[in-house]
Amino acid sequence: MDTIYNKENKIFNEIKSTLSQKDQERFIMDGLCWANICCGENLHKNVFVEMENLYLQRRPRIVFLLKEPNKNDGEDYRDWHWSEKKGNPIFGDSIAFWLEGILSTTTTYIPALKELRQNREIFAEQPFVIFNVKKISGGGKSQWNVIFDYAKKYAKQLQIQIGLYNPDIIICCGSTDNETDEQRMLTIARKYLYPNSDFNKINNFCYYCNEKHILLIDSYHPSCRKVDDEDKFNQMFKCYHNFLKENICNLKEFR
Repeated sequence: MDTIYNKENKIFNEIKSTLSQKDQERFIMDGLCWANICCGENLHKNVFVEMENLYLQRRPRIVFLLKEPNKNDGEDYRDWHWSEKKGNPIFGDSIAFWLEGILSTTTTYIPALKELRQNREIFAEQPFVIFNVKKISGGGKSQWNVIFDYAKKYAKQLQIQIGLYNPDIIICCGSTDNETDEQRMLTIARKYLYPNSDFNKINNFCYYCNEKHILLIDSYHPSCRKVDDEDKFNQMFKCYHNFLKENICNLKEFR
């Protein structure tokens, strides 16, 4: 049986084959990440199988959906040692807090940011998915028309990739881009990743598809500095908690 890692690479190669040489060099690979391995090493297939089984057997399975990489031309997110404090600290810390917070939330418990670990050891314990819509490096200011064009052009490949992870929860990071309330990342998930599915609004963060049992969480970008911790973290956990409480009879897959 082929690994998710190899299947990811096939998708990336298919997309890259349509790009110019310059954009191929700027292409950044993403996908299923785990701090305990570096995919760039010559690793035995069993190492990937172990990581993938850890992810697939965990519930809920979480995907972080992002607009595009910022810098890091030609790199592979799967090679990064996510537990280390490198690169943009706010980006990595936010992903870690969201991952631990959502995994800790139950129908009877809501974690607060101050209760979560202030390091990134969660990345060494739990594999997670980083999924960029546009996989060519951008900049600090996103060009939304380009991102939407990319989502439309490569919708088939993006749908195949998201299907590899069989997610329960997709955290749509950076819907507003700190400017308006247009919910752009949420729109991309609904229009291009799941075009034939209906997602019903549960609360200000949560949108749920009963047919596919997938929850979309409308969130800020991990690097966002313009909101306080209450809005960026605690409100997400509270809304997810309320979603679980209200739908617990139908949510065995989330426990």
